[in-house]
Amino acid sequence: MPYMAYMTLIHDKVFQMRATDEFLRRVDDWRRQQPELPSRAEAIRRLIEAGLRAETAPAPKAAGRKKAGAAKP
Repeated sequence: MPYMAYMTLIHDKVFQMRATDEFLRRVDDWRRQQPELPSRAEAIRRLIEAGLRAETAPAPKAAGRKKAGAAKP
């Protein structure tokens, strides 16, 4: 069974996100390099899966950034 057809069968949640034109351009550039042209949604799923599988060190905490709900001084 093709990957996309499999995802359609098990996928039951709708997710929306906002993205910049630059982000979408980069996704579209990546998907055009694939053997078959995946949809934009499928390309984003594949990129996220690849990122989640990647073995990398945790990202450093952003300097000066406060935790949500933190009390103000």
